[in-house]
Amino acid sequence: MQLKPCQSNTLYSPTQVLLGRKTVDTLSLIDSGAGLDLINKILIKDWSLPRQKLKKPLAIRNRDGSINKNKKITDYVKLNAIID
Repeated sequence: MQLKPCQSNTLYSPTQVLLGRKTVDTLSLIDSGAGLDLINKILIKDWSLPRQKLKKPLAIRNRDGSINKNKKITDYVKLNAIID
C-alpha cells in the first residue's frame, strides 16, 4: 500500500470505486477525525450514485464540538470500494 501525505494533517490512500461495470480511480482521506464514512456530494452527483434518505437526519458537529445549526446529513449512498 502506498499512502500519500498531502497537507499538514492529511493522509490519502489510492482507492478504486466500483460503479457497476466501471471502475474509477480516486484517493480516500484516511482518519479525518470523522465518526462516519463520508463522501463528497459532488462525487455523488458526478458518479450518478443513487441517494437514499436516512430515517432520521444526523447532526453535524463543528470542530469545537458544537452542533452545526445550518446543516445535517439527510441522505446516504451504498458504495463498493477497494482501498489499496
